[in-house]
Amino acid sequence: MKEMNKIWLLLLFLFLLSCNVTKNLPDNETLYKGSKFEVVKAQDSMQLNIKDTKEELATLIRKKPNAQILGYPYKLAVYNLMGEPKGKGLSYWIKNKIG
Repeated sequence: MKEMNKIWLLLLFLFLLSCNVTKNLPDNETLYKGSKFEVVKAQDSMQLNIKDTKEELATLIRKKPNAQILGYPYKLAVYNLMGEPKGKGLSYWIKNKIG
């Protein structure tokens, strides 16, 4: 029985990972995976404390990447699965609270 549970769990895991959560995105949109920045000091620029500048820039970055479980963006998958909600009801709540 335990072997059967492991097989079902593995199949469920593979099924979830095989889903393409970005297939419903328009052509001009991509999956946000976070941001990185690099401070490059020019020769003719004024003196900057690069460590302080990086810390200030990090506070300005407000967007968070899509939440993931084992590399699978589950919130985006729920959001795409729910379709267009009417503004009320269960699908509206699921799309806007969970997704």
